[in-house]
Amino acid sequence: MAADSKLLLIGDAITADIVVKAHARILLTGFEEDVTGLAPPTVNVFREFRYTTDYIFWTDFLELTPENLSLNTIKVEGEATIQIRYTRTGTDGTSLLEFNSITLLGEADVIQYETPSIDESIFSSVYPTKETQALAANLFKKLYFRGIVPKYIIRGEDRDQIEDEDYISLAKTIGHYFALFIQYFKRFDNFYNDEELMREYVRQYGVYFDESNVTLQDLQYLTQHLYDEIRKRGTIAIFDRKGDIKPDGDIAQIDGEFIRLLRSKPYNELSFEVLQIDETGWCIGKSSPLWMGTNNSIALNKTKEKTEDFQDLNNFKTTTSGGGTISLAEYDNKMCAQVALSAVGDIVAFGNYENSAEVDLKDAFIVDADIDYEIVFDMMLDANVKVTFGVEGFDLNGKRLYDDFNSIQSMSLNNTFGIINQSQVPAMWLTWRGIIHAYSTVQLLDNKTNLGFGSDLVFNNRFVHYIF
Repeated sequence: MAADSKLLLIGDAITADIVVKAHARILLTGFEEDVTGLAPPTVNVFREFRYTTDYIFWTDFLELTPENLSLNTIKVEGEATIQIRYTRTGTDGTSLLEFNSITLLGEADVIQYETPSIDESIFSSVYPTKETQALAANLFKKLYFRGIVPKYIIRGEDRDQIEDEDYISLAKTIGHYFALFIQYFKRFDNFYNDEELMREYVRQYGVYFDESNVTLQDLQYLTQHLYDEIRKRGTIAIFDRKGDIKPDGDIAQIDGEFIRLLRSKPYNELSFEVLQIDETGWCIGKSSPLWMGTNNSIALNKTKEKTEDFQDLNNFKTTTSGGGTISLAEYDNKMCAQVALSAVGDIVAFGNYENSAEVDLKDAFIVDADIDYEIVFDMMLDANVKVTFGVEGFDLNGKRLYDDFNSIQSMSLNNTFGIINQSQVPAMWLTWRGIIHAYSTVQLLDNKTNLGFGSDLVFNNRFVHYIF
């Protein structure tokens, strides 16, 4: 008997297993070995080899020679083992003989599987996996050995692969077939975390979602709230954006169904309005089919407040410098933003007065360069006050675009509607309206703002997605 890797006596034998992991056809052509003390013919070894590709059927031992190694191509589908056996021979049984290593030489041709039928079936994701192959091998063992298939179907008596070739081919096919089914249906054990199954489940309920951008978390939410999503149809909730604060204080956990159906992104402009009956068709003092105004369209208002009066200045981005202050105050039965300036040079502003190159997009307004926009506010000016009315454009990442707008009159770069001093207007409530015309609008030479000052603007850059 061999001791570790030493062959001490004539007749001692030692085996070495070489495990091959691949999907390839292997042709062995020779070997290189390292054996200490080898001195034929007095101190010699007899070399043999055999192999298995499924750990059920082994080939017979053959003498390890280059000729015998190259007799057959070994088809490895995952893993195979080649076993080498050394037996000490010769006449001298006293000297040291120790096996160190052996390297098999040969060529490997990688197997490229072409399985169009399976690739287009529901089994495409489980067919090539190690788990499926291991399960198929296990099922084959159950069919080959006694226990399931009746004994009168003769097989396995000699565990001979050639003798049982027909039965083996049939049993392996059945094993692979059922392994695919078992592996596929294992997915249902973890149904809730399987994105593909969750997609199909939600689809079958007829609930829409963004096929191109849906996440597993979104699908899990929809699955838990299927009937609630259906209930929202016919309500304004279908226009919710993820993260919006609802009237009851809850936060929208997912985009509304209409948003999902249109695949509208947060930076895409999506304006909508639900008109009351008296604001459609012919209604004296309210509407007519030719009236295109948006005065009564509360939902089209992009500010956080939908009322005529100010509610909370925190809903607006404001800036002050010097001794300038801004606060809420009641004036003429209106809740106004009251601006106080203590010295020349003091500034109070709404918006991006600092002229920052980048801004926090949560404070900006989404726009589309192919749509007209109207910016309007009411004001009453005290003496020595100057008001600058303008707008700035930013791209998707919040970066300032300095070629954002043109004057509609001159079609030259300009992002200011106008500048008014108190001396130019009467001491009364005034409404100042500035219009940003769509990118394709032609030049309008006499197009001033409604107060007769300055000029309306036109988009000059289609990449403007946010404004301040």
